[in-house]
Amino acid sequence: MIEWRGIFRRAGHVAAGVVALGGLYGSAHAQARPQPVRIAYGAAPAGVCLFSLSMALGGSRAGQDGTQRLQQLQASIKTELDQEEGAILAQTRTLQAQSKTMPAGQYQQAAAQLQQRAQAFLRLRQTRENQIVQTRVNAERQISAAINPILSNLVTARQCGVLLDRGAAYGFNGNADLTSDVIQRVNVSLPQVQVVLAPPTAAP
Repeated sequence: MIEWRGIFRRAGHVAAGVVALGGLYGSAHAQARPQPVRIAYGAAPAGVCLFSLSMALGGSRAGQDGTQRLQQLQASIKTELDQEEGAILAQTRTLQAQSKTMPAGQYQQAAAQLQQRAQAFLRLRQTRENQIVQTRVNAERQISAAINPILSNLVTARQCGVLLDRGAAYGFNGNADLTSDVIQRVNVSLPQVQVVLAPPTAAP
């Protein structure tokens, strides 16, 4: 008896959920950081600045637009994969129903073809997953390219002697944070991001 459903379910679905642009950068900090108590912080130290790349990527208009477009791509891929999986499972049920009346040689040949189709489906799903990941990376690179010169100019203008990751700070005076200013300027320079499904990578 042939049973592909377990194979499909164990492998998981590529369309289970999109990580928002910038989401991977700040996830570890968000999970580990305790909730800060209310503290009246003193003046921001001269030359010390803070910045969050994850917030700039995800909080900008381009980042929000990119996340929405990624979700649309992922929904389309989910439809494609669900249709193929359903067709394979239907073919499996049909073959199983015919197994008692079908000649042994013919059944083995049909089962081998079905196995090839199922394995091709698993490869396709992995390919689509890789494409979605690379598409997200490409979108983040576009936003990062817009962020870098803006951040550099702000660091110079604010005379920042050190630039720290905002996500690593337990608390701070907001005047030291450059993130909001970066987002505002990126919204002007890059209101949208180009999101096109990345081509499949060649097998090694």
